Amino acid sequence: MPSKRNDRLSRVERLVEKIAVEIRELREFQRETTEQIRELRESQKKTDEQLRKTDEQLRRSDEKVNKLTDSWGRFVEGMVSPSAEEFMRKKGFSDVHVTHRY
Repeated sequence: MPSKRNDRLSRVERLVEKIAVEIRELREFQRETTEQIRELRESQKKTDEQLRKTDEQLRRSDEKVNKLTDSWGRFVEGMVSPSAEEFMRKKGFSDVHVTHRY
C-alpha cells in the first residue's frame, strides 16, 4: 500500500510535469506571437509605403485636373467673351464690360 508521502510526492511530480508542459506551451505561444508581430510590422511598413505612393499619385492627378480645368475655363472664356458684351447689350444691359483673368 502506497504511503501518504509517496502519494503526495506523486501528486507533486504530476503537478510539476503539468506546469512544465504549460510553460513549454506558453513559450511556443510567445514565439508565435512574436513572429506574428514581426510580420505585422513588416506588412504595416509596406502599407505605409503604398499609401505614400498613392498620396503622391493623387497629388499629381489633382495638379493635372486643376491645370486642365483652368485651361478649359480660359478656352471657354476666350470663345464666349467676344460675343458676351454684344449679347448682354441686346438683352438690355447697358453697362457691360468683359474682363479676362491673366
